[in-house]
Amino acid sequence: MINLTPLLNLLTIPLAIAAFVVVWMVSHVINVLIIISPFTTVDAALKSARAVVLGTVAGTAFLNPWVGAAWSLLIILICFLLAGWSFRLMIFGSVFTWDLVTFRETRFKVEPDSNWMFTAREVNKTPIRTYGRLSRGPQGELVLS
Repeated sequence: MINLTPLLNLLTIPLAIAAFVVVWMVSHVINVLIIISPFTTVDAALKSARAVVLGTVAGTAFLNPWVGAAWSLLIILICFLLAGWSFRLMIFGSVFTWDLVTFRETRFKVEPDSNWMFTAREVNKTPIRTYGRLSRGPQGELVLS
């Protein structure tokens, strides 16, 4: 008899790692929003909302394992749809934190030809919160590279 359990592990482990990374990335957005938020009440509300959503997974699984699995899959699907936005915000938070910790605001000088920055609006069909070097093109248009 052939045992196909190792084959099932080859399928489920990468899917579980991908689900963990996607949910972690969206959950990490709460930490980034807490860093840039100046209000402690917003921080508490964000932490509470994250705890409630993740707590409902354990609660539904305790009541009925099938409902808990369905609820988990729904959360994973929503996180998958938010992953691109979350990744951009995670990079923003990393750069923001690094600049804050290393006191970059005391060393930063605006260059006349191009500067590293995040976009706050679309620049030549580049999405919002994209990190790159912004400069002027030959005809004076903004170019993000």
